[in-house]
Amino acid sequence: MGFYDLSRAEREQKYQDTQSDILRDLQKGDFSTTAAYFYDADTYIRKAAYLAIGNLFKLNLPPLAEIINILDALIKSDSERIRQTVINAAGEIAKRDFLCATT
Repeated sequence: MGFYDLSRAEREQKYQDTQSDILRDLQKGDFSTTAAYFYDADTYIRKAAYLAIGNLFKLNLPPLAEIINILDALIKSDSERIRQTVINAAGEIAKRDFLCATT
């Protein structure tokens, strides 16, 4: 079932679950669940994952170094989907960081 096949409430819950799973991966140093989200065939699942990374950065939940570690590990993937999602996640971080620096 695709992301947009879910009801709005289910999509919101899926996003929260995605963010929680990614945070757990960051805390454990195990990137398997995050990699699965980044590899998902559904573009919107991948989008939820990279937006979750950006939101975790904004909330300053894990240190930036932990986020960079996960992105650094995943950028080396053979999967084009995973690498593209890493770039999108980095863009979410840069967008927030750039906006903070310009105000």
